[in-house]
Amino acid sequence: MSENGSTVQRLGEDIIYDNQTLKASLEESTQATFSLAGRAYYVQGQILKGNPEIKQGELFSRLCEPNEKYTIITLLPEPYASDLFFLYAYKCNAKVSIYRLESPEITNGKRFDDITGDRLDSKTFELIYSNVYVFSDTVVRSFKELNDGLDDQTIYTMLLPHEYGISVLDRVALPTTINGTNSTKNLRVDSISNALIGISSTGIDQIQLSFDTRS
Repeated sequence: MSENGSTVQRLGEDIIYDNQTLKASLEESTQATFSLAGRAYYVQGQILKGNPEIKQGELFSRLCEPNEKYTIITLLPEPYASDLFFLYAYKCNAKVSIYRLESPEITNGKRFDDITGDRLDSKTFELIYSNVYVFSDTVVRSFKELNDGLDDQTIYTMLLPHEYGISVLDRVALPTTINGTNSTKNLRVDSISNALIGISSTGIDQIQLSFDTRS
């Protein structure tokens, strides 16, 4: 074990990852962070690689916060300590459900159901993942007044593991409060950045969303 690795092993905190306990030296990652949520939930520091090795986009928890989940954003190799990574991660602050538009097959050339009269090619939302841990942030903007009402201009952003294959036009149900009651708000995925996805196709998707007005 390297000298730095020995120091982390001796003095570091306990990290629970994939049924193994690793040592890490983590601190809040607040430099050049303008988002209050980023200041509250981002961490960075050295961590032992583990066996099997930790990977981008995967979850871990800290013994000091056993009920919280963190997701690994970036892993950088330490040049002088082959048994360590330098890690950037975020604490998950929401669990969401992901829906995708599905179009039922048209059979025998029919466009309408003989019994219900419903269109056979009408699209519906299908739940594809539930209880997905994400980091969610919001850019609050005022409503825009239109001829036929008010337009919600709020911009929502999320980070989530690439393994879920989130796609443009997917629907994400985000927990929120409506009329003083715990509820969910439906958001539409408008754009996706794969900049944090490595060649091995592991990592984090960055997505931007807006209020979903689709029925």
